[in-house]
Amino acid sequence: GPVSSWLWSFGDLVTSTDQNPVHTYTIAGTYTVSMAATGSGGSDVETKTDYIVVSEQPPVAQFSGTPLSGLLPLAVSFTDETTGVVTARAWSFGDTGTSAQQNPTHTYNDAGTYTVSLTATGPGGPHTETKTNYVVVSAPSIANFSASPESGGVPLTVAFTDLSTPNVTGWSWDFGDTGSSSLQDPTHTYTTAGTYSVSLTVEGPGGSDTLLMTDLITVHPAAQSIFRNGTGLNPACFLAAPPVIGTLWIGAVDSSVVPGTTLTVLLARTQSIPGITLSTGELLIDPSSGFLFNSFAAATGGLDQHSFGVPMNLSFVGNEGHLQAFLFGPTLQWCNAAALTVGFPTLNPTPTAGFNGAPQTGPAPHTVFFNDTSSGAISGWSWSFGDGAASTLQNPTHVYTTPGTYPVSLTVQGEGGFDTSLQLDYISVQ
Repeated sequence: GPVSSWLWSFGDLVTSTDQNPVHTYTIAGTYTVSMAATGSGGSDVETKTDYIVVSEQPPVAQFSGTPLSGLLPLAVSFTDETTGVVTARAWSFGDTGTSAQQNPTHTYNDAGTYTVSLTATGPGGPHTETKTNYVVVSAPSIANFSASPESGGVPLTVAFTDLSTPNVTGWSWDFGDTGSSSLQDPTHTYTTAGTYSVSLTVEGPGGSDTLLMTDLITVHPAAQSIFRNGTGLNPACFLAAPPVIGTLWIGAVDSSVVPGTTLTVLLARTQSIPGITLSTGELLIDPSSGFLFNSFAAATGGLDQHSFGVPMNLSFVGNEGHLQAFLFGPTLQWCNAAALTVGFPTLNPTPTAGFNGAPQTGPAPHTVFFNDTSSGAISGWSWSFGDGAASTLQNPTHVYTTPGTYPVSLTVQGEGGFDTSLQLDYISVQ
């Protein structure tokens, strides 16, 4: 029949008189529910035993860590801040490391950025909190570099290469000659002979580091040579560029300056060397390798070239030398003395001498226009016209007044050294 009132009992001491109530259970458990309905015909009760089952809520996983950044190895202390009932914990530190402790400490041994997660499990199930890129571990920057070349003649340009690792953000170079740079891979030119130490300081997230390489760069003096072209009894008969350490030195004797005479080249050191006896006709460059230059004879009436290897061993360098070509004939004569400096190759290429002249034949007086065709960086010219006359012009004009056949030579000079072009019997004057 019709119902005039209702009485609900939800099993947790809470009741309701609504016809269709809504009830919230706040404690986990199993509840028996009953409802009593009353009308004009009386009342009736229905009971449903263990009708409602309320489970535990899962915990809410939360955590924090400190410190969250630093240099490796970095030890981070983690604190569990989970709410709710927790029966188990599972930590993942992002580097394959794990833990089941409530408040673990984990050490990171590799640089990187790490994501950390905590899974908290309770009667109501699991819950996970993940913090992406939570821990940042940096490695200290280690300074390292290379240089090329490490030695050479002045001026010496050196390319430096940064080999530092890892995560370098700044560079500070000191080249040892007051020069500096903040580039990663700088190039520096040394303009003064000497030995230089170079340092590199690098900056990175992990701080700074400095590497000093002592006496890394050796800058040698450039090769030099001064030839004293003979006059009178000392005709010019010997041609050579500066002897350069570690290269092949070539000397040439022109015996046509005195036709029919055999020339013998003798090389002798003008300075005494304590404890070493020198023989005439020899120039000692390195005592450990023996005498370097020996006497040689040039063929009669022509140009004779001889080459000698100049060693790299610098235990002693005979850099002040004396060079002579002696004529053996009816009377003993000599020609073309030269003061030599043995040095090192420069970065500037040696110029290449070349020339032409026109007309090459004609009656006396014969005017010849000479044209320099040399290549390379050249700062000076020295002409020998074969009749005792000379010029330092680049493109000279010369008048031959006496019939004969004349050799012509041109020596050019630049920062890279010397070179000579000799053309025998080049000018014929009738």
